Amino acid sequence: FFDVKDVALCLGEVQMRGSSRVAQLLPSTSYHNKGGVQQEVDLLLSQYSSLSPSLGVYTYPNGQRTGNILKLTGTIPMVYNGTQYNVPIVYWITDYFPQYPPVVLVQPTPNMAIKPRHPHVGSDGTVYHPYITNWRPPASRLTDLTKQLSTVFGKDPPVFARPSGAAGPQPAHPPSAATSASHPRPSAYPPQQPHQQYDFQQAGKGSGYPTGQPGQYGGQQVSSVPTEEQRLENLRQTVTAKVTSLLQAKLRNFEREIADAKAVRLTQIKEEEDLKHAIAEMESSKAQKEESLEMFRKREKELEDWLRENEHMEEMGPDELLRPTLALPQQLERVTAEDVVIDETLYVLDKGLENGRVPLERLMSEVKKLARRQFKARALRGKLMEKLKAAGVDVRY
Repeated sequence: FFDVKDVALCLGEVQMRGSSRVAQLLPSTSYHNKGGVQQEVDLLLSQYSSLSPSLGVYTYPNGQRTGNILKLTGTIPMVYNGTQYNVPIVYWITDYFPQYPPVVLVQPTPNMAIKPRHPHVGSDGTVYHPYITNWRPPASRLTDLTKQLSTVFGKDPPVFARPSGAAGPQPAHPPSAATSASHPRPSAYPPQQPHQQYDFQQAGKGSGYPTGQPGQYGGQQVSSVPTEEQRLENLRQTVTAKVTSLLQAKLRNFEREIADAKAVRLTQIKEEEDLKHAIAEMESSKAQKEESLEMFRKREKELEDWLRENEHMEEMGPDELLRPTLALPQQLERVTAEDVVIDETLYVLDKGLENGRVPLERLMSEVKKLARRQFKARALRGKLMEKLKAAGVDVRY
C-alpha cells in the first residue's frame, strides 16, 4: 500500500514537471499568445497528470500546416457502468489558441477500434462537441472541455475492443451532428463495451494505458486520409470562423459608429438646450428693457406736460425748490426732523451717562418723555406717508 502523502507528492512532482516542460517548449512554438497558452495548458496538466506535452506540426484536412505547436498526449478518465476507464486522447493546441479551440483526437490502441457512428467522435478519431464548436474565450477552458468529454464518453464510450484476430478497416464516415440527432444508429453493430485494459485499477498490472509512453499510440492526424465529409466539415468550420470574424469586426465598427453618433447627438442636444436658454434670457431681457423704455416715455411725457403747465411760474431759489409746497409734505418734514432730533438727543444723553455728567434718575426721566414724543411723531409720520402715497406723491423721507 502507498502512503497518501507520498502519492500526493508524486502527483505534485508530475504536475510541476509538466508545467516546467511547457515553459521549455513554448519558446520554440509559433503561438500569438504564449502567455494564454501556458496558463491554460498548465491548468489542464495540473488536473490531468496523465497528459504529456510535446511539440509537433499539425496538418489540417485542407493541407494547411501549422508551425511548431503543443501536442498533449495521454488519457482522460471516464466512468462507464460504475467503473473508471482511461480514454487515449491527443490535444493539438493550435496557433491561435486560446482565441480558437484545440483539435482533439481519440487515438485507440492497435487492438481497439473507434465506435462507428459515434455522436462525438469521427472515424478518424476527430472529436466533435458543441463546447468546441461554440468556443468562446475567455469563458471556454481546456479543463471544462475535458470534463465534458469525460462525461459524454462515460455515457457513450468512443472505443471498443476488436474481436480476437479481427483487424478490419475503420468506418469511412465521420459523425454528422444532424444525422446523429435525427436518425437512430444502425442496429447491425453488436453491443460494444470499453476495453478493460483502460481500467485504472488494472494499470499497475501492465494491462492499462502505459502512462510512461503516451506517444506509442501513433495514428497522428497528419497521416490520416480525410473523407469528403471531413473536408466539408472543415470547410464549414473555416467559413464559419471567417464569417464570424468578419461579422464581429463589422459589429465592432457599428458599435463604435453608434457610440460616436450618440456622443455627437448628446453634444447637439446640450448645444440646443444652451441656445434655448440663451434665447429665453434674451427675450426676458428684451421684455424688461421694453418695459423700462415704456416707463421712461411715460415719465418723459409727464415732465413735458408739467413743463407746459408751469411755463408761467417764476424762477425759484434752491431753498424754495427743496422746501415742499404742500401742507402734508411740510408736516411730514417736521415730524421726520423731530424723530431725527430725538434720536440724537437720546444718543447724547447716553454718552453723558457713560461720562458721569448725567445722573441715572435724570436720564430715565428724559428718556421717558422723549420716547413718548418719538412714538407720537413716528405714528404721525406713518399716517402722513400713507396719505401722500395714496395721492400719488413720491415720498422720499
